Amino acid sequence: MKRDQSHYNEPHTKLLQDIESRQRNIVWPDTMRNSRGMDELLWKGSPTATKVQRVGIAVWGLLFLSLGLFFMFVLASEQHSIMEAVFGLLFVALGTKITLNAFVRKPEPERRRNGDPNRKP
Repeated sequence: MKRDQSHYNEPHTKLLQDIESRQRNIVWPDTMRNSRGMDELLWKGSPTATKVQRVGIAVWGLLFLSLGLFFMFVLASEQHSIMEAVFGLLFVALGTKITLNAFVRKPEPERRRNGDPNRKP
């Protein structure tokens, strides 16, 4: 006896369609759409990022930071080049921005902040 099991497959079908749409990275518009989320995560940070994402952001930021410090203190001082010092400074700024985005946290709930009797307005 066969039952009508179409209602069992609805959530799975929607999930599979969502996964397939996110994994289509070989055609131009889909590549741009999927990379936008990663760019936003690196540039703005996310209060809901997972621990793995936070570690990845920190590693990526520290890479730029170390590259910048290398440019500034090794190459620029060795070759006495202002241009390499400027590149180093830009890399340090970018690395600092990205690394700090790994530590973006959720804001404290409003009721907890207002419930503090010792807090001055």
